[in-house]
Amino acid sequence: MNSVDIYIVVEGPTEQTFVRDVLAPQMAPMGIYLHPALIGKPGHKGGNVRFVRAKNDIGNFLRQRRDTYISTMFDYFRIDSNWPGRAEVHQQILNGANLTAIHKAEILETATLNEIVKSFSEYNPEERFVPYIEMHEFEALLFSDADILAEKTGIDLSRIKGVL
Repeated sequence: MNSVDIYIVVEGPTEQTFVRDVLAPQMAPMGIYLHPALIGKPGHKGGNVRFVRAKNDIGNFLRQRRDTYISTMFDYFRIDSNWPGRAEVHQQILNGANLTAIHKAEILETATLNEIVKSFSEYNPEERFVPYIEMHEFEALLFSDADILAEKTGIDLSRIKGVL
């Protein structure tokens, strides 16, 4: 079986720990290896999610190896106003649109992908980059019911309780 490496650019240490300690062990037996990378420079504490920083990190991962995939894990409320798609979401709401969280995420993720494809087309980002914007504060999930999380995700309850 071939393995797959996925680098996930995350906004802070909580997301980094979640990817490393919860998601990665679940995916590794399937040959999918997740590597969380905190956005920006080493020592960054999280929460300052500017597109220019994310774009730089994503570009670095795209350039390093052509056999890896890249994703993101950023909270909607932490991304800056210059994030691709953010102005479109804002404008639609001002025009009276009642956007669902899923629709907002689709707009942002599509615009993010388009900007990365435009900036790094020579590295095949349309095949290797899958943006993810969390529409609710990730840390709020940590106060969710562990039994329901285990049931819905298929992750053993003891693993979830061990992380919480």
